[in-house]
Amino acid sequence: MMDQEASIDMERLRSIHERVDVPLVIHGGTSFPPAAVAPAIALGVAKFNVGTVLKHAFWDGLESSVRSVGTNPDVHRLLGSHKESDVMGVAQQRMTTKVRSLIRQYGGSGRQVAAAELSTR
Repeated sequence: MMDQEASIDMERLRSIHERVDVPLVIHGGTSFPPAAVAPAIALGVAKFNVGTVLKHAFWDGLESSVRSVGTNPDVHRLLGSHKESDVMGVAQQRMTTKVRSLIRQYGGSGRQVAAAELSTR
C-alpha cells in the first residue's frame, strides 16, 4: 500500500491496549497515516514496521545514481569509494534521510533514552 494510506480502527486499537500489558507493534507501517501516529502511540504502539518504505528510499537513491553512470564506468569510484560518486553511499544517504524523517514523525527526535528505560520496554 505504498500509494495509499491504511484505514486505522482506533477503537479496536484502544480495545487491544486495554486488554494487554505489552507494547504493540504496527505491521505494514509504511501505509500508516501520519495523523494517526501520535494517537496510536498514546494507545500503546511502541514500534512501526516500515521496511518497505526504507527499501524504496534506498532503491530510489541507488537507481537514480546508477542511471547517471555512462558506459564503461570506473567501478572503483562507483562502489566502495566512500566518495560522493559512490552509488551505495547515495542510496544509504537517501534511506538515512527517510529514517530521520520517520524518527521525527514518531516523536523520537532529540530524545535521550536511558539504558534502564530501554530494558523495561
